[in-house]
Formats: sequence, structure tokens, C-alpha cells
Amino acid sequence: MLTEGKARRAFALLDETDLLIRVLPEISRMKGVAQPPQFHPEGDVFIHTLLLLEQLKPGSPSTLAWGALLHDVGKPPTFRVAPERIRFDGHVEVGVAIGADILRRFRFSNEDTRQILALIENHMRFADARA
Repeated sequence: MLTEGKARRAFALLDETDLLIRVLPEISRMKGVAQPPQFHPEGDVFIHTLLLLEQLKPGSPSTLAWGALLHDVGKPPTFRVAPERIRFDGHVEVGVAIGADILRRFRFSNEDTRQILALIENHMRFADARA
């Protein structure tokens, strides 16, 4: 589902059939979680994640695909509305912990777990870099 070029459609179908909440409730919780429109005009965390999955080319490494799926999994529990904008303080650290739980639940290898958690942990590393 994640690596053959139709990941967005697959996750939309999982959601429509109520399987997503049973298999990956952490991803289902992304639905309806708003993001600051100045950084994410596409909408909520779930839509953002589906759009990222849509960018995966067929044959992408599974670790990259799982990293894309889980990169913002820490946003729902860290959501808050601050005076200046919506914030997700600590979402990376929370996301790494949630990601580790998911990967353990699905019995990922130690090496795949290491790679996927590294993607989650470092996905904000260049957020403030200038092009």
C-alpha cells in the first residue's frame, strides 16, 4: 500500500471503510487537526500526510514510506492554539515515541525501526533553512 504509488488512495480507502481507526488509530487521529495556514494551506494533518504519501514514487523504500506516514504522528497530542498561531511544541519527540510503539506493534526489524525513527526525529531539521 505504501510503496506502489497509490498510498494516498489506499489510506483514503482505509479511512472510508473504518479500517484505519482499527489498524492505525494514531493516523486516524490526525483527521481534523488544524495546522497554521501560513505554513500548511493544504489543511489538517491527515490531508498533509496524504499529500506527502501521494509524492512517493512507486518502488520507494518501505522505510521512507513509513517515515512519511509517521513524520507528524506527534502533532495530534501536542496541538494547542497559542496567541500567535497553532503550535505543536514537542511534536517530534512525541512522534518518535508514538512511532516506536507502532513499529513495535507491527514487529518491524531493529534496523528498519532505527531508520524510520531517524526520519521522524529529523524531519524538521531543515525547516528554517533558506533555499
